[in-house]
Amino acid sequence: DLYACAQPIGFGVGYYLTEKMMRNNPSMTIPITAVQTAVVGAVALAWMLGEGYVGGHLTDGSMYAPVFSDSKVAGSLLWTGIVTTALTRLGETKALSGISSSEASVLMTTEPIWAALWGSLLMGEVLGQSAYLGGGLIMAACAANIVDPVKAREVVLEVREVMQEATTTIYRQGTAMAQRLGSMRRDIDDE
Repeated sequence: DLYACAQPIGFGVGYYLTEKMMRNNPSMTIPITAVQTAVVGAVALAWMLGEGYVGGHLTDGSMYAPVFSDSKVAGSLLWTGIVTTALTRLGETKALSGISSSEASVLMTTEPIWAALWGSLLMGEVLGQSAYLGGGLIMAACAANIVDPVKAREVVLEVREVMQEATTTIYRQGTAMAQRLGSMRRDIDDE
């Protein structure tokens, strides 16, 4: 649970520092990304070796056996390291040269929606009501983060005024029509 709580703080600090570096050095996208990816790789390697040592898998070779015996495992590791880590970081770093870290954080919040969408489209994953509810909450939070409260209040007041005018107009037209129908009915009754 501690890792889960620290994760958004770590990402936020990372976005802030990356934005700051990219503002000062906009042509340094690749070196900045290389350092970030190297740090992620070093931490992951240290974690893996620590877990392997504690579990006794480091000395008997069982930790590496699946990587060398199954090409799918090796391919998955390469895909994860190159495409979903290095290339994604490259894109994020480049993007942070043009938008603020707070805007990037809002955009990154939509990641679970994209993951669910691609999982559904590419893998046939069936999304339940909780997935739709969660996606809706994420989108609502993103919208709430980008909406200016003063401007939103102005829009709401303007819409309310338009609705009141429309309601008044409909009421007046309905009343006038009812009066005309009433007078037509009296004319018919008089004949």
